[in-house]
Amino acid sequence: MESPRSNRPTSIGQLVQPVFNPEVQPQTQQPSEGNSSTFIKNFGKFERPGSTYSWKIYRPRLQTLYGYSKPFGMAEKANKQELLLNCITRLKPKYIVEGYRIDFYRNFSDDDNDSVKLMSLYGTRFMPEPVIITEAWLMKFLKDLYNPIVYNYGTEMFPTGGKSNAPNGTAIIPDSSKQAAVKDPFDPSRTFKNEDALMKYMEKLLREGHPHGQVQEFFRVKIQAFHTRPV
Repeated sequence: MESPRSNRPTSIGQLVQPVFNPEVQPQTQQPSEGNSSTFIKNFGKFERPGSTYSWKIYRPRLQTLYGYSKPFGMAEKANKQELLLNCITRLKPKYIVEGYRIDFYRNFSDDDNDSVKLMSLYGTRFMPEPVIITEAWLMKFLKDLYNPIVYNYGTEMFPTGGKSNAPNGTAIIPDSSKQAAVKDPFDPSRTFKNEDALMKYMEKLLREGHPHGQVQEFFRVKIQAFHTRPV
């Protein structure tokens, strides 16, 4: 059995390169742009060597598909944030559909052992890995990707025509039962009904200004509860 390489990263904190530095290239030689005839010949083809991102598309009762961000024989887009968003957008019409799952990875070399999983995309939801939940640009893109189109027009699905008024002032005698309910936001005993509820709570913690590292670690621990439940 092959022994693991001692210099392989075992956590995000050990990585020399930032995961989403727009200017960082994977550790492989990038080819030149090539001429027009090469472009036409290889149009629509992609390759693993030199790809900053790769993904696996799982389809029920069908063969798993593998995708890469680097065009065959050509250079990638220099900005790696834009590159990732373009890859996701390209996949949406055909593969981000009900019943499919796409696992995305950030590659730091041409060895899959040096790749870090970023997220899983489903037909109606996405599940981020802890490493991306503090990447505001990516989280916003994913939320917009899955939002019902009606939200883009600034209206509710079933408007009532009225508004609820927020209470004014502070109660003279605070409700002791509500005070007792306030607890440590990172309380390990806190539970969540499902993954969506967990994600909404993570967003709340980030909006409140809690340290990103602490939010990531809390998410890492709590997401395991959903991955280890019996089928």
